Amino acid sequence: MMVILLLNTDTGKTMKMKRLIFNFSKNKVDIYNVSDSYLIKCDKLKNNSPSSLLAYLKSAEFYHIFLSKNIDIFNKYEIDDYRTTKTDGIWFWSADLNYYTENHCFVWPLDFVDHVEKQKTISLTLDEELYNIPIEIENTLSFVLKNISVDKQPRLEFKFINLE
Repeated sequence: MMVILLLNTDTGKTMKMKRLIFNFSKNKVDIYNVSDSYLIKCDKLKNNSPSSLLAYLKSAEFYHIFLSKNIDIFNKYEIDDYRTTKTDGIWFWSADLNYYTENHCFVWPLDFVDHVEKQKTISLTLDEELYNIPIEIENTLSFVLKNISVDKQPRLEFKFINLE
């Protein structure tokens, strides 16, 4: 299982990031880390998502497909791998979150829900710009993780948000 480990330099604690949601903009990215404990809390709340949100999630495009399956943390069913990514062109998320939304009442970040309500439908063209944004993020993240400063390289601001 692939898990991203990040060191919080303020606390000195290591943060595990497995299931992720990214909100991309031209100069910053919000990265939401969805823990198993957050999924369990959502399931206990039993707040079903509106059908419009479920339809929106299903209409999203696959950005990256990982040819493997994961096991649902509740029922041990095979589901999409969390490393498989879906997108609407602005937000990217672990594909298994579609399953957890429909079957275990996953609660999305409010910024995402607001975005979905404004968009209503996805009209996505997977062009070169869409592919380059996550690559730029990944490259910037690798510089940040290795503590390398590259003055000539544009740096994006990252905001990490733990959903727990």
